Amino acid sequence: MSISVVSLGGTVNSFMNHAEALSVDGPLGELQRTQVATTLLDSLGEEDCEVFAPVWGMSEEFTDAEWFMVAGWLRQHIAERHPDGVILLHGTDTLEWTAAALSFLLAPPVVPDFLSVPVVLTGALVPAGLPGSDAGANLAGALTAARTLPPGVYVSFCGSAVGESQVHVGARVTKSSLEAPAFTSVSVPPVGVADMFGAITVDTKWVRHLGDRFPVDHPFDVLAHVGDNLAAAPRLREFTPAALLGDPAGKVAVVDVTPMTDWGMLTGQVENYAAHGTGGVVLRLYLSGTAPSNNEASAVTFVRECVAHHIPVVGVLPSPQWRTPPEYESSRLLVGAGLRTYQTMTLPAAVTKLAAALYVATQMEPEPSAERYALTHAVMSIPFNHEFSMSL
Repeated sequence: MSISVVSLGGTVNSFMNHAEALSVDGPLGELQRTQVATTLLDSLGEEDCEVFAPVWGMSEEFTDAEWFMVAGWLRQHIAERHPDGVILLHGTDTLEWTAAALSFLLAPPVVPDFLSVPVVLTGALVPAGLPGSDAGANLAGALTAARTLPPGVYVSFCGSAVGESQVHVGARVTKSSLEAPAFTSVSVPPVGVADMFGAITVDTKWVRHLGDRFPVDHPFDVLAHVGDNLAAAPRLREFTPAALLGDPAGKVAVVDVTPMTDWGMLTGQVENYAAHGTGGVVLRLYLSGTAPSNNEASAVTFVRECVAHHIPVVGVLPSPQWRTPPEYESSRLLVGAGLRTYQTMTLPAAVTKLAAALYVATQMEPEPSAERYALTHAVMSIPFNHEFSMSL
């Protein structure tokens, strides 16, 4: 089986620089971009893999621009080279964000068709060239996942020099520790466990869900999936995504609800945010889905001002919850102001899906408007890749 290994930088590819700090700008220059992956593959006895390096950097520097570049490159590469699977060697700090982004950017309605191969992200806690590195074990587990799982976006990670890798769905994973296993599935079990020798054990709860596709021919054929955004559904049915992925359509801001959040300042800056390209906001609420609401300047006034500027605001909880909390007065007021809360979604999933939704809506309505606002929320409410999953 032909596997493409895509080296994107990160700790796995880093070297100690002159300041004794890890950096991807090592002494080998351009050669470094493929050398680490090639050496690791040789050490594992792998002969059916090709190494590529279309985007490069430490993952803490990655933004939505890199997500769209990687997604666009992957679509073109898979269409032209027809690999059986793809592995991305990525820095661990934002690996979960790229995994979530690709879960949405490589699926309808953002692009015309679903992934035809598995895309597996992995990396390392210790650089490949240092003693005790987990890079080899992580790559071996990712190779197992890429050769055995159905099409989709996954994260595979061991975190130790030797051992099995846990495999997670891309839209439901988080980096939870600087030690093994480093990554955990959020509110669902891991997909399974992949060893270094080509065998994988898939959790029985996932067996019938992996590879799930939207249950209709066109992702907007079922009005129920757009909930209270029914008015936007006819327009969405008309949308035909371009084969080539373009640039991000707008920034997504994240606002944390804390006792010290300055709602007056934030509300006063909304017009400035809109003028500088902020297309959406994710509001991280208290765990009960609440936020300050009874002051002259509050989360409610902030949401209301965003909506007045056609900026959709999406709410998430500090950790996804399957149990619906009691309806507090502040929650009711937030909903009335225009907040849409997705209590089962992770923060990376909410942010990256909102970026994808803005991309789709902007293809149809280039300028901020009530119509683009409705289209964005309609896309947000459609299930893509297990981002709404809580129990299986």
